[in-house]
Amino acid sequence: MTGAIDLSRLSPPDVIRRPDWEADIALLVADLSERLPAWRGVFQGDSFRKICLSWANRLMLKDEQHNNDARQMLLAYATGENLEHLAATYHRVERLPGEGDLELRARAQAAPEARAVYGLPEGAYVFRTSSNFANEIADVKAIHRGGGRVELRLLGKAPGGGVSTELLLRVHRHFAGEDGSASTDVLSVLPAIVEDVPVSIRHTIPRGPDANVLLEAASKQLQAYAAALFRLNVGLYLDALTAAARVPSVITVEAIGVDAHIPPRPEVALRLVVTLLPPQVIG
Repeated sequence: MTGAIDLSRLSPPDVIRRPDWEADIALLVADLSERLPAWRGVFQGDSFRKICLSWANRLMLKDEQHNNDARQMLLAYATGENLEHLAATYHRVERLPGEGDLELRARAQAAPEARAVYGLPEGAYVFRTSSNFANEIADVKAIHRGGGRVELRLLGKAPGGGVSTELLLRVHRHFAGEDGSASTDVLSVLPAIVEDVPVSIRHTIPRGPDANVLLEAASKQLQAYAAALFRLNVGLYLDALTAAARVPSVITVEAIGVDAHIPPRPEVALRLVVTLLPPQVIG
């Protein structure tokens, strides 16, 4: 969302602190050895230490689950029904038919601006467009170009992200009249600029694992990354691209065709076109 905080960049908070299990076990062994000196040899033995490590691992998994449960109370991380409750309770926004979590989260974040008393902030344009044209628009950005000019960029749900001229006119008419937009705004409704980013991926793998299985797993991860990338104002970063292509047993990942990061631009959606090259086998 233009002008909004990118919630995806926030680090996950830890509601429950992560203990230093090595230090805690050392303190436990020292305490028990002092309290029960006759058992000192047992407490300081490998078997007892393994028991402690096993129990610590169970507690660590529970702590992580508690942290995940707590994050479900935050707009940035809530999903499913938890997100619906947050959106309805704090933002007065209900999920639209067929709407995914990403779209609902974006509308909930923009909703407070839609209730501005004077004029329409950027978030209000985003909220009203995404709410009223949800079946046809995958993403929308409102861009202030200065001098009262507001540019509304639309990424369609049709293959390739295109939008029809008829849809552009309907969106423009939606903001016509006294209640439609700020009286000082000169609104333009335009399609998103879709830029193809062709890239070839070559994996280096050890001899042994089935190359087809590895490539299939890498392909699924890259498809998910490409889908998340194909939105307005989202940049492509080489580390994220190679991380999406990396699967277990892969030694290295080479991205051919993209030499530098592509910064985000509010009017542009990047469409990643991936070709998986035969892997290089070593060993």
